[in-house]
Amino acid sequence: RSSIEQQLTDIKNKVTQRIELDESYNTLISLLSKAEEIKNPRIISNVLNELSYAAFYLKKDSEMERIMSTYLERQDIDIRETALVNTALITMNGYISTGDDVEKEKTIKFLNRALKRVNDYGEALGLKLELFMIEYEKEVKENEKQLIKNEINILIQQILKSNIASFETIQRFERVQKSAAKSEYIELIYKMFPVEMEKMKSISKDYKINKG
Repeated sequence: RSSIEQQLTDIKNKVTQRIELDESYNTLISLLSKAEEIKNPRIISNVLNELSYAAFYLKKDSEMERIMSTYLERQDIDIRETALVNTALITMNGYISTGDDVEKEKTIKFLNRALKRVNDYGEALGLKLELFMIEYEKEVKENEKQLIKNEINILIQQILKSNIASFETIQRFERVQKSAAKSEYIELIYKMFPVEMEKMKSISKDYKINKG
């Protein structure tokens, strides 16, 4: 067990720095098998978490989604919310490129599981807002678009009730918009819900001041 944990610590540093990713990914797959052999749920969860980052950076989408789906139904494995959100990003990208409702449902499943673990997790809530906005943009029927818009508003109101959820959602949106992965859907959220998003930014700013 100590050997696996030491290797995992070393790999975590490499994944964080995004170096030797292919080698790290293969080692993590091997560590996952070893963690299974010693039947250690905590280590399995830790390996899955690092694997989700490595797979995302390497764009091993189908492989990671398959692995995570296998463990999602395991009652003995407490998958971290970060790993669930990373996998949701993979399936959401699939939904963006294909419009396949199966990918959308997978994304919702992973996000809901993350929110079941931490109900005010802003990373998951922010990603769910993006997902609903993607769905809104793809929909052609006006009555259906209005229903989706209502769902988005309900979710925004839920986020506004929590200081940390507001802070983490705004942090996520600002981080994404400053990156090469800039999202048109985040821009649309700000345009469609300007008053609500200003309120969220204000809550986020106050939370950051008080937290600091």
